[in-house]
Amino acid sequence: MEDEESAGWCTLESDPGLFTGLVADLGVRDVEVNEVVTLGDDVEEWLQLSRPIYGLIFLFKHDARLAQPSRPPLAPDATPPGLFFARQTIHNACATQALLAVLLNCREAAEFRIAVGERLRRFWEFAAELDIESRGFAIGNDEHIRAVHNAFAPEKGFALEQTEARRRRARREDAFHYISYVPYGGHVYELDGLSGGPVDLGPSAAADTDTPCRLEPWLEVALQAIRQRIGRADGSEMRFSLQVVSRDPVPELQRRAQAGDTAAQQQLAPHLSKRERWERENALRRANLVPLGVRLLVALADAGAIEPLVARARERERQRIEHARRKP
Repeated sequence: MEDEESAGWCTLESDPGLFTGLVADLGVRDVEVNEVVTLGDDVEEWLQLSRPIYGLIFLFKHDARLAQPSRPPLAPDATPPGLFFARQTIHNACATQALLAVLLNCREAAEFRIAVGERLRRFWEFAAELDIESRGFAIGNDEHIRAVHNAFAPEKGFALEQTEARRRRARREDAFHYISYVPYGGHVYELDGLSGGPVDLGPSAAADTDTPCRLEPWLEVALQAIRQRIGRADGSEMRFSLQVVSRDPVPELQRRAQAGDTAAQQQLAPHLSKRERWERENALRRANLVPLGVRLLVALADAGAIEPLVARARERERQRIEHARRKP
């Protein structure tokens, strides 16, 4: 896998507003990403409100136990025709690659079930003929996809020299990874770019046939695999996130609201409020706030406030250290 410094891809945080904006900037219309807060019993009720769901993206702290595939990956000759799977060849591209794994498999044969846009369609037509390793390189070297990805990182006001000590510290930081779950051709697939191939989780039927299926059947299979993966942590790791890629409800709600549907008008308001918040947060992500920080420091210096602030901070740190030493 390429080193992140030479690959030219930045690290993205796991955030539904960021992912929704990224999907839109890739040219995909009427698709929204939301985060599932819990995988408890109420997750089924929440997911029912998000239909249709195109795919799930599971984020976890990379660990040898958690990273093991649910089943042995399929060999190339056993992979169903048309299923899009790419090996991850760029370290920081995993978030965008997980989204692409969902978007590019939202198809019936060669017909997409979502409006992917001309650029992404052309990329799929090109990459579909490649092997899984070459597809990974194709994603990593696609200037449009990389530009959209990097647009959600803040501008760097200055760059620190990459010393060996900083490289070692970066390698010690927690690494997180994304895995996609999609329905395709009547089966459910686990798509992990670090694996040797897609994993067939079985037919798109309820995981427990004795339990009435309240969800789209494939979701029962995917959620069971995700819960089993979480169970491998034995409570030692609690940092998980599940993003749901689904149809954007706003266009339909707007159409109904304009036709005088009062229920749709009430449902639309929180969605529009959420979108405004996401747009504001994405704008802040892209902003270079270093000049603001510098001006604040200058203002504090002019007011003679920096030295007292530093003194108070040092005193709080001294008290914290003393308190830690007194602990048994």
